[in-house]
Amino acid sequence: MPKDGTQTREKILDTAQALIYQRGFTATTLDRVLDGAGLTKGAFFHHFKNKDDLALALVERYLEGEVAMLEDLISRAEQLCRDPLQQIFIINGLMIEAIDGGEPMQDGCLFASYALELAEFDDKTRAVACKGFETWREIIGAKMAEAIQKHPPRIPTEPKDLADTMLAMFEGGMVISKLDNDVNAITRKMKTFNDYLELLFGISEADDAEGK
Repeated sequence: MPKDGTQTREKILDTAQALIYQRGFTATTLDRVLDGAGLTKGAFFHHFKNKDDLALALVERYLEGEVAMLEDLISRAEQLCRDPLQQIFIINGLMIEAIDGGEPMQDGCLFASYALELAEFDDKTRAVACKGFETWREIIGAKMAEAIQKHPPRIPTEPKDLADTMLAMFEGGMVISKLDNDVNAITRKMKTFNDYLELLFGISEADDAEGK
């Protein structure tokens, strides 16, 4: 029976992604990827034409995973509560719970890593990387729009700006976490975003306790 190369391909992708988080794309050479994966160049070129092909495969896989994660978080939040604003708090809480539980999302964001070196990628890879941020804005922004419609904020605000701020707190928390070697930095920033939402929408402790 022919060997299934899926495991080898995933090993290459996993190793490359981890190295990109540590070193950036430019410094992540094929030799480093192969050394880390314990594979030969022949094994690499069986699955990828070149480093650009690898970069595209990485970001496509990452986008698929991010969309699935966001849809799952929203689905879980909607099952727990009908109010869109409270659903946002639940989504943020589920993300904090996942990070505190040691899930991989605390390791880094491939979209952010690519964004720092966009000039190094071809047009197709750049487009997929940019789509990652736009997808977040669309999915989370739609939920923010529902919250704004039901709970007019104290000051005018746009759903996409709230979605971007939530993402910025998450991404910024990861950067600070690495700089300070503080694994709790991400969750603190995300909890700060919760505090901001409570101030923006004028939520009192009583309202929060009642789930309004």
